[in-house]
Amino acid sequence: MVVLPQWNADQESHNGLCRIFNMLGISALRLSMPYHDVRKPAGIERADYAVSSNLGRTLDAARQAVADTRSCLDWLESQGYLKLGIVGTSLGSCYAYLTSAHDERSKVNVFNHCSTTFGEVVWTGQATRHVRAGLDADLSLERLRRAWMAISPIATRKSLLAGPRNHSSSTPSTI
Repeated sequence: MVVLPQWNADQESHNGLCRIFNMLGISALRLSMPYHDVRKPAGIERADYAVSSNLGRTLDAARQAVADTRSCLDWLESQGYLKLGIVGTSLGSCYAYLTSAHDERSKVNVFNHCSTTFGEVVWTGQATRHVRAGLDADLSLERLRRAWMAISPIATRKSLLAGPRNHSSSTPSTI
């Protein structure tokens, strides 16, 4: 099981969940997401580079998270694991959803506290008020939804629901 924590998760976040999986006989690999815990740039206290008013950097962080999660699936396969799954919480659930939509190997997918549109969460969320405040004043909710539709779970729902796909696990999908 690949475990993706929430936005601004610290280095210890979700390790307890991994231990519970272990007690149940399920191996768990916790991913440090882009711009989180040990992957934060020096001098940064929060994972604000993962979700920010810089629309392109936010898109790139999501692309990197999907690539990282798929790399975790690659590594688990190389270690002999055949039954793969993903558990994501909040931002981690978005990344898990996108990965699952682009990679058929994950047979069990848990999206805890998942939203349908990325832009909507940033626009209306309490924890993202500072991100919205940093957006260009001319940027409406509808324009933000469109700008971040590529990283919105709703955009990939048909792919996820379609079942097995013909993706090569070594060829990264673009989102």
